[in-house]
Amino acid sequence: RIVNVASMAHVLCTDMNYNDIHYEKSYFAAKAYGRSKASNILFSRELAKRLKGTGVTVYSLHPGVVDTELSRHLDASVFWGAKWMFQNFGGFFMKSPEQGAQTTLYCSVEESLADQTGLYYDDCQVAKPTAFASSDENASALWDISLDMVKFTPPEPFGKSSSS
Repeated sequence: RIVNVASMAHVLCTDMNYNDIHYEKSYFAAKAYGRSKASNILFSRELAKRLKGTGVTVYSLHPGVVDTELSRHLDASVFWGAKWMFQNFGGFFMKSPEQGAQTTLYCSVEESLADQTGLYYDDCQVAKPTAFASSDENASALWDISLDMVKFTPPEPFGKSSSS
């Protein structure tokens, strides 16, 4: 099994600007984070498709909003008042690290998932990512640009999409 940790923050990504994939022209931290999490989901979808029939399954998931050291980096680049909100109200909705690990563990070892692949999970249940992150076309395009970026030509079935 391959388990990729994404996030509900993928909802912040509504497009993949391949002309500025590294955010060199304009950068907004929350949007970049959302894009990275949507990319985790899209990558998982495409890898699952390419590994179909091999016995290897692929999952992506949202672990929840987990009380980790990551929150110390919150500032106005995420959204105005983010740090204050998490410091004052985070305890009401944040999961402990142990709670946050449950969906990752579930996707890693739950026997009933052995015949499922390419799905996105939240709270140990299948969840629906955004239309953007659910798109086979977007998953295929991201796969292809990733191969171009690393200048790698892998063997089948991992090569470029036939639609490219």
